[in-house]
Amino acid sequence: MVSRINALSASLGAFSTWLYYVSIHKIGATRAMGLDITYGVWAEIIQRILHPHNAGLKLLASSIIITLG
Repeated sequence: MVSRINALSASLGAFSTWLYYVSIHKIGATRAMGLDITYGVWAEIIQRILHPHNAGLKLLASSIIITLG
């Protein structure tokens, strides 16, 4: 079970990187970097959708601070 989770995590990470490079090609580096910086906020939103009881307010606040900062 753990190896499946690791394989899924690695696949999603590789897919995320691939999408980043595709977005650089399609919309340019400046706009793509703006989307990449908001990754922490998107991860928090997805976590709240998938696991609403495990998400903490501290994590949400820190991801917003990092994005703004």
